[in-house]
Amino acid sequence: SLDINPKQIFIPPNEIGQYSIQLNCILKDNHTNRRHHEIYWWHNNKRLGSRTNRYARIVKNITQQTLISTLFYTGDPAVITGSYVCESEPLKRYISVEFKTNRSTNLFISWILMIPVWIVQYQNYN
Repeated sequence: SLDINPKQIFIPPNEIGQYSIQLNCILKDNHTNRRHHEIYWWHNNKRLGSRTNRYARIVKNITQQTLISTLFYTGDPAVITGSYVCESEPLKRYISVEFKTNRSTNLFISWILMIPVWIVQYQNYN
């Protein structure tokens, strides 16, 4: 079986500068110690690796029945958002990294922006 953790990541919308994420891909197999397994990482359909991307680092941890591949990825929030895939043939798992939209903040800002309109309308009626 293949699993990915966390299932989804939200980046705060006001995040500036470098942002880091950590994704874990866990392959469980009764025969892991007898076979050569590899886990590959993809970001927006481009393969990631420590040698192919200076912002990516991949660490592997192998036990008797588990192979864990951890992806550390750092960059501008707009660059690291998107779709990530961990793959161990023939299995694939997906995760989405997105900007978090804060509906309560958006509603509050909309409410604040409406106050001058209400004041002008009130003054026009009086």
